[in-house]
Amino acid sequence: MIKSWIRGKQQILNEGFGKTFIRQTLQNPYIEQEEEFFLIGQPDWAIILPVTLDKEVITVRQYKAGCNQIINELPAGIKNYPTETWEETATRELLEETGYSGQFRSLGSCWMASGCSFTQFHCFLAENCYKLIEQKLDANERIEIVLFSVQEWLDQIFRGIIQESSSIVTTCRALPYLQRSFVDDYAKEEQ
Repeated sequence: MIKSWIRGKQQILNEGFGKTFIRQTLQNPYIEQEEEFFLIGQPDWAIILPVTLDKEVITVRQYKAGCNQIINELPAGIKNYPTETWEETATRELLEETGYSGQFRSLGSCWMASGCSFTQFHCFLAENCYKLIEQKLDANERIEIVLFSVQEWLDQIFRGIIQESSSIVTTCRALPYLQRSFVDDYAKEEQ
């Protein structure tokens, strides 16, 4: 039977730019020995797969320091205040980064990297998106909006061109709703 490990001492090794690096001791229940782990975390975030009325995926293109590349990914961001819900965060971030709004559906949460991080991302599908305002970017943000047909976006995901993991997971979680949308549209065209 699998048992949970018991958390022991925790030491913050470093903090900065919203990230925390921690040394965590855990009691191994199988050999009754304390073991040391290093964990990294950051604030949880909301990520959105926005699809327009014309069945285009709204993506953002920007520089990312971790991979040291300019990449296409889905709009995302953290809470502005603790009582903000994840749907409110998703709605605000989509509007700020792209100027678009839509109808939101929660797709659940995922761990960033369950073996070494305590951070989660919260996935959303925004359907029937439409342009509402111009982007409202932070002073340090430079974001281009790039539209792909849903098929082009899926092709980029499945050919390995899109490599940002939370964008891939959110897209995969949205597939049942995207497929249903395409089936519904096809049925309307046939009538």
